Amino acid sequence: MSEKTVEDLEAEESMFVQMAPGVTSDGARLTLHGVAPGTLYFSDRPQRVVGHMATAHFVELWGEGDNSFEADPPNAMLAYLESDADLPNAAVVVLTEPRLDVGGLSYAFDVLKGAVPSAAGPVSLFIDPFGMPLSRSRCAGCGGASGDGCGEGSGDGASRRPRPKAPGYSGLEASRAVNGAAGSRKSR
Repeated sequence: MSEKTVEDLEAEESMFVQMAPGVTSDGARLTLHGVAPGTLYFSDRPQRVVGHMATAHFVELWGEGDNSFEADPPNAMLAYLESDADLPNAAVVVLTEPRLDVGGLSYAFDVLKGAVPSAAGPVSLFIDPFGMPLSRSRCAGCGGASGDGCGEGSGDGASRRPRPKAPGYSGLEASRAVNGAAGSRKSR
């Protein structure tokens, strides 16, 4: 696994994904039980960097850098993977105070949108990039005002700096690259 630095991750504008077979919450802390030992990271266009680092290393990086997660806590989306009428699809939270121990990875949290149940099955936690404070309308897994996001903004990405567009590259192709699925890129 890669020993990325905060500077590398800031330059790439990498977002993070942590997965676990279960999550619990007492209303103040959420705990990812059996969290994967690796935290995935990926960046959007134009870099398209994909990799993983030890989850312990991710926690160590929390307080590093001028605009650390400790100084400016990240937004994150907790996506519930089981379909259960009693569970929401997702919750958008602000994460602070990570703790990694034998019981799992826990965070103190505040809810921005949705609900965090006391217990749920498999989850994925999508975490915003280091060094890039985003508005409440643009955060991990959010789509702004479209109803599937966390904020009350326009969802037009105005809070982020513009990036060049890369023609002929779709989200499906990015998913295939991340998941190692076979198939070549089709020209448009």
